[in-house]
Amino acid sequence: MSTVGWLTDAASDLTTFGGKGASLAALHRGGFHVPPGFCLLAPAYHRFVQANDLESLIASLLSVPSLNLPKVARDATATLAQALESATLPDDIIQVVSDAYDRLKLRVPDLVCAVRSSALSEDAAGASSAGLYDTFLNLRDLPAVNLRDLPAVLDSIVQCYRSLWTARAVQYRSFKKIDSAREAMAVVVMEMVPSEVSGVAFTVNPVTGDRDQIMINASWGLGEAIVSGRVSPDQFVLRKSDGMVLEREIQSKDAEILPNPNGSSGTIQLSIDPARATIPTLSDRHLLELGATCARIEAHYGRAMDIEWAFARGNLYVLQARPVTGL
Repeated sequence: MSTVGWLTDAASDLTTFGGKGASLAALHRGGFHVPPGFCLLAPAYHRFVQANDLESLIASLLSVPSLNLPKVARDATATLAQALESATLPDDIIQVVSDAYDRLKLRVPDLVCAVRSSALSEDAAGASSAGLYDTFLNLRDLPAVNLRDLPAVLDSIVQCYRSLWTARAVQYRSFKKIDSAREAMAVVVMEMVPSEVSGVAFTVNPVTGDRDQIMINASWGLGEAIVSGRVSPDQFVLRKSDGMVLEREIQSKDAEILPNPNGSSGTIQLSIDPARATIPTLSDRHLLELGATCARIEAHYGRAMDIEWAFARGNLYVLQARPVTGL
């Protein structure tokens, strides 16, 4: 069975690509601007589990009752977490990732990667799992150390696998009645775009429930500033039918998260000059383009969507789309 797929693949389904990977592939098929990348499929995760003799530990963990309780989940996951600390990718999976990475670099010579978890149940309706599993940003070439930053990519893949079995993840799945015995982790490796402005958008107003409104949250730099709660983002409300801006709330955005400026992997939080902090992040032109794209994404999926987006290099990128939950 294949262990790698591409976001351009027509045959990309939830059971192999996971929630995030399948959604990104669907967005690409819909004609939306998605960064290029590949997906290490769920069978690779099963190979990892087998190679590290983790099956019995997982079965033992899942035999514990009341995993929806925090202390129970913490105690039950301790032994597996310890085993995962020393678990490594088998050689055949390392080779698959290496070959796919080289192929991606042919398309993007100055490749900077994002490695993103894509659990099978992730982003399902009624259980978004947003922020539950790991993501790693700005994995770049370090010529002084090695010709490519593949070791960092491989390590990040293993950490994504580990994040499937944290106490928080196990507790969440138990609470949502998701069968952890059937859960698996795919991992997306894609170009990380250098976001100048990024954020999230909802194709239904999550406050009022108005389905002819799009709510947009935006801030400078990478979207992690919003997701982590480090800044209060600008908020815009558009009328979906014609893109008219109905509301603007411009916040003082005193920090941004950017790729590490010294050429190494990872990100850094920087302070924003007070004069720039209160400038609106999105112009009317950007709002019109973003609103129209969000409306098209909703039409493509046939339901209200929660969308991650970024403007970089003069282009709008769609980084994820999941069903809106909680309405």
